[in-house]
Order: sequence, then C-alpha cells, then structure tokens
Amino acid sequence: MGIAPALAMLLLRESSQRPFAGSILTLGRQDIYFTYAQLAEMADQAGVRLKPSIACELSPKPEFASRSCISDRTFFGALGFDDVRSLDYSQYEGADYCLDLNTCDLPAQLSNAFDVVFDGGTIEHVFHIPNTLKNIHRVLKVRGLVIHASPSSNHIDHGFYMFSP
Repeated sequence: MGIAPALAMLLLRESSQRPFAGSILTLGRQDIYFTYAQLAEMADQAGVRLKPSIACELSPKPEFASRSCISDRTFFGALGFDDVRSLDYSQYEGADYCLDLNTCDLPAQLSNAFDVVFDGGTIEHVFHIPNTLKNIHRVLKVRGLVIHASPSSNHIDHGFYMFSP
C-alpha cells in the first residue's frame, strides 16, 4: 500500500476543495513514494498550503528512508490532519490499532473517532466486505469522509476482490 505522486495530487486537489483537518485513520500504514520537497512542489501546483509546523519524519522503512521519502504520518500531517492513526490486521508495520475488519468487534474507543478514513489498498484483502464497510462507517464521525484508493481491474492475484469504477 502506498501513495505515489499521482494519488498525492488527487488528495491535494481534494484538500483544495474541502480542507483536511482533525483526525484520519489509514487502513494499513502507507508507503510514501516521494520526499517532502516533492510534496511541497506538488502542493504549490495544486494551490494548497501545507501545514507549516509539521515535523518531517522519514519513512520507517530503510529502503524508502534512504531515498528521503517521508512517512505517512508526515504526509497526512502536512495535509492538515492533527491526528494521524493507522489500523491493520497485525502489528507488522507498526499500526496504532490491531483489528480484523472481517469481524464486528470494533473497540468502543474507535467508534465515531475519525473525521476521515483512508483506504489505500486494504479493502480488497479483507474477505467479509459488508463487515469491513460497517466498521469503516462506525469509526467515522458524523459527516466524515471515506477515501478509497484501492487497485482496480486486472490486478490478478491481488487480494480477494477487484473493485472497478
């Protein structure tokens, strides 16, 4: 799962129409495929002002950090979020919350907790789609936003499902 420059531009354009703020929950940790300087350049192109006081943290993955790629927390923080959290099935990539989206066992602390949920390539890997969508809805605050950026058609053997426009 990751955010390449093209997806970053889509998110920046969304933020120019509806500025991001508050809290975001990412489904899985996101690899970011660019540096902070590249993000700043994309933000200028999109006419978006990045949050000025954000601490620039490099990717937790050595192969990305060696290329000065930023962390997902830095990326979403720069877009305007004050609280950036992640949820995953395991602690393998250091998610803040560990939860199987197939189940209905959503911890009470996550209910109505986030302004935005970002799915950058998780939902196609979860077998029980109705429970997944129910969980996504339950973690959102009223008037919250869900952003799905899942791979589409022809990704053979990538997850259980392919979602297509």
